[in-house]
Amino acid sequence: MSSSAFFFLFFIISSSISFSHVLSNETDTLKSGQLLRDWEQLVSRSKVFRLGFFNPNPDTVHLGPAGPRYLGIWFDHIPFYSVWVANREDPIPDSSGALSIDPNDGKLKLTHRGNQQHPVIINPSQKNTSNNDVALTLLDSGNLVVRRENSRGIPFGSALWQSFDYPHNMLLPGMKLGMNFRTGQTWELTSWVSNKLPSPGAFKVGLDPSGIDQLVVRRRGEIYWSTGVFQNGITSSVAN
Repeated sequence: MSSSAFFFLFFIISSSISFSHVLSNETDTLKSGQLLRDWEQLVSRSKVFRLGFFNPNPDTVHLGPAGPRYLGIWFDHIPFYSVWVANREDPIPDSSGALSIDPNDGKLKLTHRGNQQHPVIINPSQKNTSNNDVALTLLDSGNLVVRRENSRGIPFGSALWQSFDYPHNMLLPGMKLGMNFRTGQTWELTSWVSNKLPSPGAFKVGLDPSGIDQLVVRRRGEIYWSTGVFQNGITSSVAN
């Protein structure tokens, strides 16, 4: 047996020991100590959205094993259109991907057989938590949230991190576009390179970064289109 094959076998065995809690079917929550693997999904409580691994190429089966693989959220009844992608710049080359919550800091880590030592951190902006009382929940709104959970295992309190703060190419009800001039955080949509490649494309839409009260579409940083200035909540382009 080659050293690489032995290492991967050891990783699988050690993972099954370290992550002893089995992810139950049709659950909306991933807890510390559990793995979400390529063939598993989180399903929001009313079965509106799903979180799982997928291949965005429409010429292949959406949930098939072919790479590259991405972790994303899609409507339960429209599986071919993802509304949010966790690793749009770091695709997984095969079906060995797994999502977990690090019990040491509460971070969401995406690993596969080639990056165990350098996992993709999905929520690097989240403050570290010193215990394992956090859980990841997919809400019926399509928002993926990290929250603390009480002694009964029930999530509570405000989100430590949420996907709605990091929109991709689709705006869902409850999301926002804008910017925080104090912290520098922006909420804007970014196009895909193509319908087969969710990497960030050339177009962005959001509030005008100059501070003018209007929405703008920018192509590689240059304004491509704008709504015109909002007046009483309505733009001239909408009014006409």
